[in-house]
Amino acid sequence: MRRFCILILFAALASCSDSGTTTADAGTTPDTATPPPDTAAPDTVTPTDISDTPDPPPDATPADAAPADVIPPDDQSVEPDAACVPQCENKSCGEDGCGGMCEGTCPGECDANTGQCIGPCTPDCTGKVCGEDGCGGSCGTCEDSETCDLETGVCNACAPDCTGKVCGPDQCGGTCGTCDTGQSCDSETGQCGACQPQCENKDCGTDGCDGHCGDCPLGETCDEILGQCEACVPDCTGIECGPDQCGGECPDTCTDLPCNINTGKCEIDPNCVPDCAGKECGPDGCGGDCPDQCTDTPCNPDTGLCEADPNCVPDCTGKDCGDDGCGGECPDLCVGVCDPVTNQCVVQPGACTNTADMAIIVNTDLVGKAMMCAQQNQNPQAISDCIVAATSISADCAMCHSALIGCMFSNCGAMCGMGQTPACEQCVQTQCGTDFQTCSGLDLNEQAN
Repeated sequence: MRRFCILILFAALASCSDSGTTTADAGTTPDTATPPPDTAAPDTVTPTDISDTPDPPPDATPADAAPADVIPPDDQSVEPDAACVPQCENKSCGEDGCGGMCEGTCPGECDANTGQCIGPCTPDCTGKVCGEDGCGGSCGTCEDSETCDLETGVCNACAPDCTGKVCGPDQCGGTCGTCDTGQSCDSETGQCGACQPQCENKDCGTDGCDGHCGDCPLGETCDEILGQCEACVPDCTGIECGPDQCGGECPDTCTDLPCNINTGKCEIDPNCVPDCAGKECGPDGCGGDCPDQCTDTPCNPDTGLCEADPNCVPDCTGKDCGDDGCGGECPDLCVGVCDPVTNQCVVQPGACTNTADMAIIVNTDLVGKAMMCAQQNQNPQAISDCIVAATSISADCAMCHSALIGCMFSNCGAMCGMGQTPACEQCVQTQCGTDFQTCSGLDLNEQAN
């Protein structure tokens, strides 16, 4: 009832003010005062109704009166609007428009207008040997026995702390001691206690107490970190022999050498003599390699020979023997030795001057036999073999006569086509005499006679 009466009084005062009537404090009294309709007369309020209600202060504003414009003083702070929505979209830094800051830091400076980072960050490690460089990097690290003062960036000697500890870390990279066999260390308390195997959810690996949680089946290996078995992938990388890490064996390349299964390498016999005879590449039989002569072609380590290029075309033009240019050999036309540089046959000088050959030459029509063989064969080696079969002369001497016939047909065919004429003899002497004498040790004129 008291609150209702006070509200009626405030409403009456407000109505008087709206009708243009001044208050009593102005010192004037209106000529007429007509109460607004539906407004209770002031005499309806009895003193007893408001006796225990304090008068409102002179400057109080009724609750339902229109608020007056209030200008806060200059030093009055304004609380941020609780309904404000921070605006940080596409911003890397700066204010969020609601009195806060957008999340994120810049290595350089922040452009307050765009909310973007500007300028690169310049690391500063002046006087520092450890700690942060101001740009998210580090000025260095301290030794295990030191700690870094992050404020000064200086390394200080670390003081080990093993107070009340008998095992575990000493806070300086060292240890406070170790536990006896069958015990484990509680790293938090630094105390030794009975070791409790830790094999929960583990199929293999160590149990933390010098034991194992199990073994993996053949073909699988143990992931020591997870304690789980997983499919094994054989690995023979760099292995010459021995286990492949999955229960199998790597290909043994040791041939006659023993295998060191711990290193996966062939053991070298200290008395082994390297053997590269007939090899162009590959192992030398003592753990080393023969000189590689393959240049642009691959080496077959099993044969010790260079593998032929599948696109290579053998070339034996003008060659009596030797390399065909594709890793193969030209047909060997030599009875003697092949010169690998010139690919020509090398016959020892004076091949026909030995006693046995000289006796055959004196008592046999060697030239006639040689011409007959030339008519039956075209290959120099075949002609030589025919001469040997017909006269029993040595192979080297027969080759000298075979070469003489080849030279005659090549250089004097036209002149000798009509038989043994003076012109033919002169041509053969001039074109072939010197080589024949070098090969056989005989004078061609004496042979003709």
